[in-house]
Amino acid sequence: MVSQFRLIIVGLAALFCFSVLPAHEDSNHELITLDSLLNVPVCSALKYEQRVSEAPASISIITADDIQRYGYKTLTELMMSVRGVYSRNDRNYENLGIRGFSRLGDNDDRILLLLNGQRLNESFYGSTFLGNDLGLSLQSVERIEFVRGPASALYGSNAMFGVINIVTKKAQCIDGVDLEIETGSRGTQRMSAVVGKGTETGLGVLLSMQAGQSDGENLYFPEFDSANVNGVAEGLDWERFLNFHSVVTYKNWKLEGFFTNRLKGIPTAAWGMEFNDDAAQSLDRFGYLNLGCQLPIGYDKLLSILTYFNTYTYEGTYPYEDGDWWDANECFWAGIEGQFRWDISSRNRFFTGVEYQQHFSAGYKSWDEDTTYFDDSFPYTIASVYLQDDYQITDNLGVITGVRFDKHSGAKSTLTPRLGIIYNASCAVTLKLLYGSAFRTPNVYESRYEDPNIAKANPALQPEKITTGELVWEQKVSSIGFSVLSLYRYSMENLIDQDKDPEDFLLQFVNLSDISARGIEWGLRSNFKNGLSAYLNMNLQQTYDYETEEALSNSPEFILKAGVSFPLISKIVLYSEGVYETGRLSVYGTDTGHFFLCNAGLSAQHIWNNLHLSLRVRNLFDAEIKLPGSYDHEQDLIVQPGRYIGISIDYSW
Repeated sequence: MVSQFRLIIVGLAALFCFSVLPAHEDSNHELITLDSLLNVPVCSALKYEQRVSEAPASISIITADDIQRYGYKTLTELMMSVRGVYSRNDRNYENLGIRGFSRLGDNDDRILLLLNGQRLNESFYGSTFLGNDLGLSLQSVERIEFVRGPASALYGSNAMFGVINIVTKKAQCIDGVDLEIETGSRGTQRMSAVVGKGTETGLGVLLSMQAGQSDGENLYFPEFDSANVNGVAEGLDWERFLNFHSVVTYKNWKLEGFFTNRLKGIPTAAWGMEFNDDAAQSLDRFGYLNLGCQLPIGYDKLLSILTYFNTYTYEGTYPYEDGDWWDANECFWAGIEGQFRWDISSRNRFFTGVEYQQHFSAGYKSWDEDTTYFDDSFPYTIASVYLQDDYQITDNLGVITGVRFDKHSGAKSTLTPRLGIIYNASCAVTLKLLYGSAFRTPNVYESRYEDPNIAKANPALQPEKITTGELVWEQKVSSIGFSVLSLYRYSMENLIDQDKDPEDFLLQFVNLSDISARGIEWGLRSNFKNGLSAYLNMNLQQTYDYETEEALSNSPEFILKAGVSFPLISKIVLYSEGVYETGRLSVYGTDTGHFFLCNAGLSAQHIWNNLHLSLRVRNLFDAEIKLPGSYDHEQDLIVQPGRYIGISIDYSW
């Protein structure tokens, strides 16, 4: 396996070197956005705007043009085009894996999700919202920034494998109303509206709304097939969602509000529920309100202050043979963060910040008709301070150093450093040598949940820690595009996972093992004058238990992605995307086998004034793809969504 791994690395490196050779200039296919691919300002790598080529990280940018070009409707669909990322749908939530790591049942709490820099991970499970549970209309998005690798030196807990920052459009850029309606297979209906308006006084108002529903699919699970039971879950895969988002800006001030509500049927009979019972469902509700301002101090200093209030609610209904069972979360928290930026000289920028979070309620309750099994809340506080220095040693060599200290009232304090060395070898080549660490504090559910018949708490849980080293080569390719090659290695200590205590046979979250991984990522992206756009990504990764050297579950070794969008005739654009993946292991040792997924679509732009029509097809060939379930499921493999056909109308004025 190791020799095969090295062989493919050599092959990809050779392919990369071949791709960066100067190409023959073709005036009909000259790039019009090559510079923009390298000069897009990103703010999530350093908490202030910087060009991609200057940021100490391997970064992918998905723009509003990309969203329109490939017809993305959810964050998961969009992230599936990004190198190093893969997904799974357990028919209740959508989950992402990054660089070969995605623990089954972990709620994506090792990825940090931001909206305009505001943390979206909720406070009880630490989970992210990626599908329609996020609900945000992508029509309002200017770009998505995906920063790979550890980022706790700036963001604290959860930022272990990457940071996803959703940046919405400025109200002045919209300057009107954009309305979209989609209808499709599975009884799917989606409507979204984005309104933006700016004034000469500096006032800007952005408002977006999205609502939708789907009947889902009838799903066959052979594990529930018997003489008395048909293994088809009928009408249980339904979903209803609603989202509001608003941003009001005035000069240096910003007021932002966000609310999302999603109700989902659970067709898998997880947690030992009765199969094919239409009472099974989950509700997620999340919202926040924040107020921030930026106060310039002279020409070389900037003070930023952000205050916020968040709330999260979960309600679950689970039918069993002897009656229904329910559980619920009620969480709300507030915080304040201050940042100070000082341009000491033209070559040196100093950046520091402090943050305080007060989690007033982190409550959980579980009960049935006769008994309350658990009802408690575990409030906590987090105090943090971070420092960062960006120093340009020479015109083409820069060093960025940083460190953050986090004090959690219910867990061990943590100190996380980072180091980035950036060398601009030429106007076309940038090399980055990166080192950093990150951590994840045990969430309240892992450390505090208990049930006398099922599970017990573990307040002694230690934070997980990851250390990553990476070499990044970014290259402009003459008349072709922009290419990136990354070599990385990471090790993870104190992995938190659920295990059964042999003394009392109760489940408990423990620091179970250490993880090691190594991998290579390569990507090429091009945009041409004639409207042709294309990308190609390849990933090779090995993630394994450090002691046993056994491969991790839900971790494909090889992923290949490609996409192309091109105009057929005037106003008509065709696109297609494909993903090839090698097999993943389930928690029961089953191999999913490799699969190929293809998406395609057709759009007609400006067919009448600002009226646009589009057709999109997900899983074009209706491939039957099965991916691992968790220990919560009877199924070792869960069938993924089949073919979806949707037609949408978009009109702006």
